[in-house]
Amino acid sequence: PDAAPKATPPEKPARRSIVEPPAPAPEPPKPPSPPKWDPSFMSSDPLAGLADALPEPLPPKPAPKPKPPPKPPRAQKPEGEAVRKFPQTTARATFLTGGAKTYAATGEGLRDAIKAGDLNGVKDVLARDSSLASYQDRQTESMLHLAALFDHAS
Repeated sequence: PDAAPKATPPEKPARRSIVEPPAPAPEPPKPPSPPKWDPSFMSSDPLAGLADALPEPLPPKPAPKPKPPPKPPRAQKPEGEAVRKFPQTTARATFLTGGAKTYAATGEGLRDAIKAGDLNGVKDVLARDSSLASYQDRQTESMLHLAALFDHAS
């Protein structure tokens, strides 16, 4: 009997790798060609006319002013003597304010009187509230320290 020809299975395509090979790198761009030599530009002086294009020169700088003579050194405090600046400051504060200034009977009022050098103001604040004698400001400075800081010797 005629045997039917066996069907041959179709051919399988060749197996490809899962990882594709890298694409070839593109060619680098060619550098631009240099400009052609033009000898005609050398036929004339390249700096000709440049002086006409320059701005006018600046005027000369004035001579520097001479320095003032140095101030004489401050007089040294005499040894063993307290230098009193407090009454002068009080007089100045009284003159500038047009009279004796009144300070609040608080720690800040006492501090303001000491900073102004107003001895009568300090006495007035302490007379109204004697507990302020031990007052310390926000920087924990006592009022004695503050008076010394402002060079008030009274």
